Amino acid sequence: DAFVDVAGGIDPDKCVLRPQGSYLPWKRDTAAARALRGSMGLGADDKLVINVAYADARKGFDIFVNTARQIVSDRPDIHFAWIGGADANHADGVLAGIAPGTPAGRQIHRLPFAPDLVPYYEAADLFFLSSREDPFPNVVLEALKAGLPLVGLEGSGGAVDLIAANGALVPRNNPHAIAAAITGILDKPIETRTADAKARQALIDRSYRFESYIADLLNMLDPDLPRISAIVPNYRYAPYLATRLDSIAQQTCPVYETLVLDDASPDDSLDVLEDYRRRTGREFDLVVNAENSGSGYLQWARGARMAKGDLVWIAEADDLAEPDFLTRARQMLEDPEVAFVFCDSSQRDETGRLLARSYGYYYDTVEPGALRTDMVLEGDEFVRRFLSVKNLILNVSAVVWRREALLAALDATETDHTKMKVACDWKIYTHAALTGGKVGYVAQALNMHRRHSQSVTHSRDVRAHYDEIVAVQDHIAERVMLNSETRAQREAYRAELRKQFGLDENA
Repeated sequence: DAFVDVAGGIDPDKCVLRPQGSYLPWKRDTAAARALRGSMGLGADDKLVINVAYADARKGFDIFVNTARQIVSDRPDIHFAWIGGADANHADGVLAGIAPGTPAGRQIHRLPFAPDLVPYYEAADLFFLSSREDPFPNVVLEALKAGLPLVGLEGSGGAVDLIAANGALVPRNNPHAIAAAITGILDKPIETRTADAKARQALIDRSYRFESYIADLLNMLDPDLPRISAIVPNYRYAPYLATRLDSIAQQTCPVYETLVLDDASPDDSLDVLEDYRRRTGREFDLVVNAENSGSGYLQWARGARMAKGDLVWIAEADDLAEPDFLTRARQMLEDPEVAFVFCDSSQRDETGRLLARSYGYYYDTVEPGALRTDMVLEGDEFVRRFLSVKNLILNVSAVVWRREALLAALDATETDHTKMKVACDWKIYTHAALTGGKVGYVAQALNMHRRHSQSVTHSRDVRAHYDEIVAVQDHIAERVMLNSETRAQREAYRAELRKQFGLDENA
């Protein structure tokens, strides 16, 4: 608003305001935070007020120090720390007269610039933005990411509304009001401060993510660009994680967010992930279960509910994708009636040995030659032709979902997520196709499906395996009209399975 007042003649409809978002890599280090507090002489119950900036007049270094002087004279439990470089003339003048051993000398700290600011934010209890003028400083977002309350000055810039909603905004020429705002917030009950901190952290995650800012910029260039969430469920797949994350990062259609869900892996998956983050600088959200869930479908559901994208890709940790996989899927998903798109897959074993370049051989057992070209089908036709006999979507990593369609299918099959071990995905695809609209198929093998010799499918009790297949076939037959030829195919497949599993012919 101030810029428009100064510049004039600006069409408001052509103005877009976007906060840059919090991009500071955030790795909690409580030991470092405790060490910082100890180095400044803080006790366990003492409070720390910080600002992070270059110490000059515009940033209000003098306001910060004068406020600190006023407070520490009466409050031995409150410390102030300014972190950053300084205009020596200004800073030295402001600090002149602070004698060692006095409250101000003991409780007001000027610390040099630090490349890793996270421990400073986590050591603090309140962030005081003393700037006289500041457009929209990232330090405000970083402080909120740490859960800190804010105190700032009225009329100081673009962050005033955010400060007011998460702390206090006070007149710059009223030092008593500034001091009262700071002490009033610090003296709130611990329960209140803890709850408020969690709300601030949630606010940043919801509304001020750097990924959101980048997505907004991309959307200005390509208004049809969707936000794609890549969900990586992992359990004991440490050897494959780095190449899987590489294949996500190398997609020609940008990925909005990557969520890695580790299901209490007993291997070194977490070490591999942290090493990958350090080596590449690539960011991803990591959610670790304290105990194994016992079901990959529960992880699918958790990831889908956490995802913020318009489209969701469940990219299992041991699989891979060609760089244009998402681009090709996105093209079909531009039709708003398409619920999900999947592609053909090559297959490799756990050592990387090529097993097959396509699943065409398996598709042909249901409808020879049908899945050799790209297509978009109405959901009921797709289910009747390609899901009523067998599940021809053989790997979830080959699927890109419209998020609403996936969530609806997961909700509808929720009771099966723990009961079914091998065919729940088939039921999920069926529900999404029948209720979500259309299904798209890309005939090129843009997904690589890892086939493990000791997979769930191989080790599962054969009777239960067979019963699940029959249950899903019957589920589909109740919802889709099947002709006599399809019903015969279905019975032939059951007979084939009984022979394969060594089951009684009358089972």
